[in-house]
Amino acid sequence: MRLGLPVAALAAALLACACQPQAHDGSGAAADGGADASPAIATPVVDLSRQPIDELKASGSRALSEGRLHAPAGDSAIEYWLEAKRRHPDDAALASAITDLQPYLLIACEQAIARRDTAEAHRLHRLIAASDPDAPALQRLASAIVGVEADIEEGAKADREQAVRLAAVEAQRQRSDADARAAAATRAAAAVVAPPAPSQPRSPPVAERRAEAEVPLPAPARPTHAAVERASMAATSPKPSPRLLHQPAARYPAAALNRRVEGAVQVGFTILPDGSVAAARVVSATPPGVFDRSALVAVGEYRFEPTGDNVASMITVRFTLDQ
Repeated sequence: MRLGLPVAALAAALLACACQPQAHDGSGAAADGGADASPAIATPVVDLSRQPIDELKASGSRALSEGRLHAPAGDSAIEYWLEAKRRHPDDAALASAITDLQPYLLIACEQAIARRDTAEAHRLHRLIAASDPDAPALQRLASAIVGVEADIEEGAKADREQAVRLAAVEAQRQRSDADARAAAATRAAAAVVAPPAPSQPRSPPVAERRAEAEVPLPAPARPTHAAVERASMAATSPKPSPRLLHQPAARYPAAALNRRVEGAVQVGFTILPDGSVAAARVVSATPPGVFDRSALVAVGEYRFEPTGDNVASMITVRFTLDQ
């Protein structure tokens, strides 16, 4: 990682500072005199509390020059300097160096949240709090981390429920296959042991014609009220559905794919005036609860030709193994 001039200058300054002797007695008990000056940070890989303060400063400057601003855990510039500042909270040079690294910590924490790495996000959030307990972004970042964790837990719960439903579908299919095989075996056994049925005498052709003549012809089918109503609604529809411009493919759930389960989900939704989709909902699903989430996510990303009006629409998303 190539450092810019401000960071390089900061590294040089801290290296010079580290070379100056500092007053300390070298004992762990005396070094902990300022332990309450900043919040606790994550336990590092190396026990920084046992290192002399001069060594902490030099290690921090070296980590900065090598691009290890906040990672890896336990061997980064911010952690060395935070431990040094914990022992000497009035050191202005350390305070300035830590302040200069705060924007990098904030960006790294936001990136960890974006990639849903909650463990790293928590670690960086603790480092930000240790650097500046009053940092304005702390509450926002904490809420974002909680939101990601809730979303991950909700997804895991949905996956568990989907696995249960898929297991039920698989069990039902196995039972149906077993019943079909048993019925076929029963029919085959009956065909072997049963005597042939006697042939039925045919009636004379005249009797057959008479019977046919006596059977009344069925009345012509008339459309039901519901069918007429649907036809009327279709005929009076004010305008056709907008043209679909963007239709991303739905993600096939891994559990359903592994069990080779197919299905379809009918989704109702509203096309907004700008062509985006809102109020997507499941109208029907086969099998229920297996493909619902994937279908709703896919339909929510559809884009239609803008019409300036709200248009109610419906579509069936199919999940087949040959797609």
